[in-house]
Amino acid sequence: MPPETKKPFKPDLTLADKLVGLGLNLYGKNVNREELPLNKRIFLESVVDARKDPITEASMREPERQALMSVVLNKYERPYIKSKLSTYERYLANALKEHKQAVAEKNKDKQMRPSFVALFNKDLNAIRQFRKGAITQDFIDLTSGGLISNERLYGLTNSGAGIQWFTKPNIGYEDYPVESSEDRSVFVNRTPEALEQTLGRIAYTVDPKTKQLVFKEEYDFNPIPPDAPSSTEAALAATPEGGGGPLYRAIRLYAGKVLPPGQGRPVNIRLNQLAPPPQNALITR
Repeated sequence: MPPETKKPFKPDLTLADKLVGLGLNLYGKNVNREELPLNKRIFLESVVDARKDPITEASMREPERQALMSVVLNKYERPYIKSKLSTYERYLANALKEHKQAVAEKNKDKQMRPSFVALFNKDLNAIRQFRKGAITQDFIDLTSGGLISNERLYGLTNSGAGIQWFTKPNIGYEDYPVESSEDRSVFVNRTPEALEQTLGRIAYTVDPKTKQLVFKEEYDFNPIPPDAPSSTEAALAATPEGGGGPLYRAIRLYAGKVLPPGQGRPVNIRLNQLAPPPQNALITR
């Protein structure tokens, strides 16, 4: 028997949906896309042009790549995380210094076990790499919680930093420095809003070979939750801007039909590190 072939996806469009599609196609043909922010460029590529190739770092401009890196780094700059990292960093540096001195003096009573030395060096290096602007896998392991080795438990407890930070390696809607809800506009051109509306919730890892930060997700559109008025999707759908609320909702409903979950574009963004983003990366317009 011949192998089964997957039926091509065909959205169930109403007359209103088709009119929205015609309007978007006309807009996509006439607008200068080079002047559009990330969310609008990717939307037109994906929904209007029906592109299925991966969305990569090449799809972004340099300020947008820098701003995305800033979103990740800023997750760890929150006061309760920042203070704990500083406390733990000082403890590790002092403990390793005392161990080195004990080795030089051949004072075995004050020397640490090899496993403690290895773990302390690893954690200290991870924090120092972060200070330079790089997220390493060791740093993610340190800050994301989960099982803790005896050596790390000892260090965290004795340093006074606390047991865990529970900062998972993913970006949520709360991590983007967007305008307050009352000032929101789905048509805004600021970089933080453009990142939020393009990537939404997205996880990141560190490539063990290249040390790049890798973001993977699917670019698609979930149905607008009718019974979740407090959700981000519902809030955006209801955002007015001179009549923009209903317009956005119509466009969003259309996108949800032509690019639903399972029919989206893969996101595979790889960011080089150790090049600190400029201070204004998150407010680029």
